[in-house]
Amino acid sequence: MDKKILRKQMLQKRRGLLDEAVKKNSAAVMQRLTANAVYRDAACILTYISTDHEVDTTELIRRAWTENKQVFVPRVCGKGMEFYRIHSFEDVEPGAYGILEPKGTEISKAEKGLLIVPGVAFDKSGNRIGYGGGFYDAYISRYPDLKKVALAYEFQVLETIPAEDFDQAVDMIITENHIYDGKAFRAKHHSDQF
Repeated sequence: MDKKILRKQMLQKRRGLLDEAVKKNSAAVMQRLTANAVYRDAACILTYISTDHEVDTTELIRRAWTENKQVFVPRVCGKGMEFYRIHSFEDVEPGAYGILEPKGTEISKAEKGLLIVPGVAFDKSGNRIGYGGGFYDAYISRYPDLKKVALAYEFQVLETIPAEDFDQAVDMIITENHIYDGKAFRAKHHSDQF
């Protein structure tokens, strides 16, 4: 299936979710994430601030602050993207694409930590279809040692999606119903081919 068509269909489906479903499913996703070692062991959390019926990340950010984790959110800078530290939601303002972005100047130097990666569709190997800007693919290629986790609704995870060489896969996808270990899935499929 064509990426653009799939992106459009998934965005329509996600935007059709009732607020109540977003809240309920987001809470289930966050419970799975925060119980996982990938979150518990991370001193730094690099995450987007959710918008447009994405799995809600605001509770994740609040919880990370209460647990004295450093929180960084992205800001688009020209054709690139960097993550900047925030200490409260007063540290953000509407930026590129109307998305809340950090006002501060303390840039993330974290080469290890947890990177929450947005996306529109995923497959069990951890491949993702993002919003088409390539910002996260470029960032991940610069910091490959970050643990890359996507938060999604179950309907966003398909058997396979189209992926190109420059597309960066995530290590794990957490939905309201499952945790998909993309890294293990890729390794198993790779070994099955030999």
